[in-house]
Amino acid sequence: AAARPSRVVAASAPAAAGFPRISQADQQKRDLGREAILNEELDSEQRLLERARARQAAADVQRRHLSNIAALKRELAGLR
Repeated sequence: AAARPSRVVAASAPAAAGFPRISQADQQKRDLGREAILNEELDSEQRLLERARARQAAADVQRRHLSNIAALKRELAGLR
């Protein structure tokens, strides 16, 4: 049996002195902005899927929209 390579785990280093930090309020604003953008993208993909279905677009086009919708939902779920 071949030897399996050992797993390398990087040690997390403390933040460097003087490294800029962001306030909790600023981070919250960024998070809300990110969520708003993701929701807009999700709405757009859902509209594109509806249009693709209405015009009976190729199955691969519909699958791509479904895949994009699933990815956006996963990303939004990770925010909560």
